[in-house]
Formats: sequence, C-alpha cells, structure tokens
Amino acid sequence: MSLITIAWSFVSAIGVTVFFVQLALWRAHKGNLAPLLAATMALSAAGGALCELVMAKAASVRVFEIAILLNNVMVFFLVIPMVWFVRLRLGTGPIWLAGAITALWVIGLGVNLFLPGDLTFSSIESLQKRATFWGETFNTPVGTANPFRIVSEVATLLIIMFTGWATIAAFRNGLRFHALRTGGPVLFFILAAGIHTVFVDLGMVGTPYMISWAFMAIAIALGSEIVGDAVSAARLHTQLQQSESRWQALFDNVDLGVIGVSAEGRITFANRSMLALLGRADCDVVGQPLENFVPPALRGELASRISTARQVGPRARTDYPLLDAEGKRKDVVWSLVAIRDHDETITGFMAICDDVTAARRTENDLNETRRTIEKLDRSAALAEITAGIAHELNQPLAGILSNAQAARRILPNSPTPIKDLAEILDDIIYDNKRARDIIIGLRQLLSPQVGSMCPVAMAAVIEDIRRLLSSEMTTRGISLAIEDMRIVPMVQANKVQIEQVFLNLILNAAHLLMDDGSEEPKIEIRWRVRGEKLAVYVIDNGPGINPAMRKAILQPGVTTRKDGLGMGLTIVKRIIESHGGKIGFTSRAGRGTVFRFTVPLSQDEPGEV
Repeated sequence: MSLITIAWSFVSAIGVTVFFVQLALWRAHKGNLAPLLAATMALSAAGGALCELVMAKAASVRVFEIAILLNNVMVFFLVIPMVWFVRLRLGTGPIWLAGAITALWVIGLGVNLFLPGDLTFSSIESLQKRATFWGETFNTPVGTANPFRIVSEVATLLIIMFTGWATIAAFRNGLRFHALRTGGPVLFFILAAGIHTVFVDLGMVGTPYMISWAFMAIAIALGSEIVGDAVSAARLHTQLQQSESRWQALFDNVDLGVIGVSAEGRITFANRSMLALLGRADCDVVGQPLENFVPPALRGELASRISTARQVGPRARTDYPLLDAEGKRKDVVWSLVAIRDHDETITGFMAICDDVTAARRTENDLNETRRTIEKLDRSAALAEITAGIAHELNQPLAGILSNAQAARRILPNSPTPIKDLAEILDDIIYDNKRARDIIIGLRQLLSPQVGSMCPVAMAAVIEDIRRLLSSEMTTRGISLAIEDMRIVPMVQANKVQIEQVFLNLILNAAHLLMDDGSEEPKIEIRWRVRGEKLAVYVIDNGPGINPAMRKAILQPGVTTRKDGLGMGLTIVKRIIESHGGKIGFTSRAGRGTVFRFTVPLSQDEPGEV
C-alpha cells in the first residue's frame, strides 16, 4: 500500500473520530450548537481527505472530475460551519460578514453542481503524473480554469477578514487564550490550504492537494480543548469529592437536625441528629410522609403548607412541632430552603431543625419566675403605703358606720320622712362604692394575670395612683403635682403594668427625697405627645442619683436604697420595652432626677376622662 493511501486514510480516520467526539458533546449539551458545527467540519474534512486520495490515484479524467466536484462540496460544508463556529465560540465578529461569506459559498456550490465542470475547472483535458519527494506518483489536472472560481477566492479572503476581526475583538475583551485557540487554527487552515493549493496547481510542491491536512490544526485545537476540559473535570471531581466529604462529616455530626423533604411531602434523607430527635432509625424515617411525624391535629395544615411552598417557596423560618417515637411533642424551629432543578421548578425542600423544647420549657419557667417577682415587687410597694390605704378605707367605712347608726336610731322613734332615710342610704351606697373601688384597685395591682394591651385612658391610671398614694405622700410631707391628664390621648397599654411603672418611679423618688431630708420635697408628673408616642416625665427635686451608679441603675440588683433588692427599675424597664417604648433619665447632683418613658398612642380618639 502506498504512503499517500496510508496518510490520507489516516487523516480521514482522524476526521471521523473528531466527528463522533463532537457529536457526543453536542448530544450532551444540545443547547450549544458549536459542537454540532465542529462535528460537521470534521466529517467534511474526512470526506475531503478521501476525495483528495481518489484525485491523487485517479485512473481516468472522469474519476478525477467526480472526485474534485465532491471535494468542492466537502469544502463548502467545511468552511461555512467554520465561520459560524468562530462566531459562536468567540461571541463576536460581524454577522453581516458571516452572512456574505455564506451567500458567496452558496453561489459557488451552485456553480460547482449545475454549471459545466466544477468550481475550479470548466473542463479537464488530461491528468499529469508527478512524483513526490519520496518517489511516489500522483495526479494533477490540466484544464481550463473556471472564471467563477473568483467567488470562492473572494469568500476565502472574507473568511480571513472575519476570523481575524473576531479573534482580535475577543482578545481585546480579555478572552486571550480562548481567542487564540479558536481563531488561530482557523486562520492557519485557510492560509495553509489556500497557499498549498496554489502551489500544487503551479507545480511548485511535490504533494497532492492537502486541504484536509490543514484541518488537522483545527482538530488538534479541538482535541486540546477536550483534554483541558477532561483535566478540569478531573480536578473538579476531586474537589467535589472533598466537598462531599466535608458536607457528609458536617451532615453526620452537626447537633442540629437536617432533613430533606420531596415536593410531595416525603422524607428523602435525615441526619443522625434528626433521627435522634425523632427517636427512630433511618429505615423508619426515610421514604415516609412527613405528616406521620407531626401531631394529628396539624396534619391537614402541614399538607396545605407543603402545597403552598411548592408553588411560591417555603417560609425561611417557622415553628412546627414533631412527635418522637413515644408520641412526645417536640417544639422545633425550622430553617427552610427550596431545592430547584435547572428550570427553577421546586423539587423538594431541605430544612435545619432546632429542638427548642427544653429552651421553651426554661423560658416558661423564667416567665413564671418573672411574674412572681413582679407580684412580689407590687406587694412590697403596697406594703409601703399600707397606712395610706388604711386611711383611704377608713373614711368610707366610718361613713357607712355613722350613717347606719343614724338610721338605726331613727327607726324606733317617731315616723321620719322617707326622704331623710333615702339620703342616709345614698351616703351609705356612695361610701361603700369608694371602699369597693379601692379594694378592686388593690386586687388588680396584686393580680398575676396582667392581661393584654388595649386602649387606656392615662387620666384613669393617674387617678388610681393619686388615690393610692395621696395619704402616703401627705404623711411623708411630699407634694405630688400632676399635670392635667384629662386631655391626654389614650395609649395602647396594659393598665395594671403602667400603674406599676408609676408606682415604682414615684416611690423611688419619695425614698430619695426622704433619705435626703430635702426641704419642700416635691414630685411632679408631666406629659408631652411625641409623634406616635406619649412621653411621661416623673420629676423630683431630690439629691439626684449617685454618679457612680447612673450607668447601671436600670440593671438588676442595682439600687439606691439600703434595704432594696434592685428589681423595681429593672421591672419598669422591661414593662416599658414590652410596650414598644423607651425609658431613660437625667440626674444632676443636688438638683433632682427626671425619669422619662414613652408608650404608644392608641388609634382611638382622645377625650376627657
């Protein structure tokens, strides 16, 4: 077998190999047309190599004519995909120029197929035998050149312009290596194939036509890219394995439960912590509906939540209880993310589950303790004003007794006008209501159930405080001046808690005044509307707060009193903050202290109370 036959057959085989590789790449990524164009180029080059082999060994002019005609067809299906391959790969290059090249080659193909001869020769008269440098003979044609050959020559020049333009533009855009690896081999192919063909026609080289050989530059570039992709894929595979190992270690050992749920609501995976939370084995959890592990009363709601999450995505964070193997309820906080496919369709969910059962129990215990402390604080405050309360109750009770005795004296005597008895009974009823109001106020203040927030008239709060403290303040010789509260807008608050705030602040001020022995001790209560808040000021003219204690005065355990627990102002701070307000103070030595707190205004219209 001749060396020409072996070499050109080998080139054809390489083209077929590249064709199948690129076709496989296109089938794997059908959205990318570049591999399909490369496959078309490779198959055309393989066919062109066989046509060149037939021309080199043709036994007659007719066989040569058929071979060169088919070779021109192969060249057409090689260069047109090549132009658009460059455009797709580099993402640049004038589309109008690519279209012009395509149009010229379509004209050339028509000339090749439908006019006498082929695109290269109008007619071939004979074949000239020539020898290679190793002594093997091959054919070259002797004939009349086709005048329409200029179409392919112009198209070739335009291909050089287009490829150069696209390569330079991509290079300037930062795609340097990619531009050189794509545009460089194409330019080499066009120049090498074109120049070599001219030299063969002029008898200047001792080889057959080698257009297919020039394609090997493109084949090598495509192959190097595949090798590079394979190396990158191997590196990414290693990184992926390492990432999976780290994820698996985290998945298995994290203290939080991790669970996967399909779009249909079935559990797809669960880590050790999640299995421990449920008190079950993996085989008893994976594949089961999630609703099997929630309280029966909530299963319908869970199905609705999953259906909604499938459409709009899950809540980022939510509370939802689970049941363990013994049927015990577990309070769980879920942090959820959606799992989506390449079409952004939700295919499932992954959640991190935090068992907060113990924390909730502790929180409830702390709340109960806090309520107990607040009740004790209120009781302690009331203990200080017991004498005043006794005085307040003594007046209506003494009135009731006096009126009842008067009625008792009247009855045995001569008939008395009914009007006099009615007046006596009215006085008894009035005094009884006063005593009842005082007792109800005390009961509410001592009650551990403080209720919810609602519109509250601040005037009513101040009136209760005035009634409770008036005797105490009088006994201590302290003046309690309260700005007119009847026109204060209503606030959104808990009445009992706000009363406790006033009680603590006023009693604290009273202690400072008494300890200091201030002349003309005075406590004032003022108010101002600040936007959507009511600001209340409790002002005293006492000695002020010790500068060393000012930063921590609102913290637990800090007190200005020798026998104090340091909880009063802490409770006041918590109450105000729970109302969405703020509390602060200013104090100057020898000039007194001003405590200021805010509470939100109610949406109800203000009015006199």
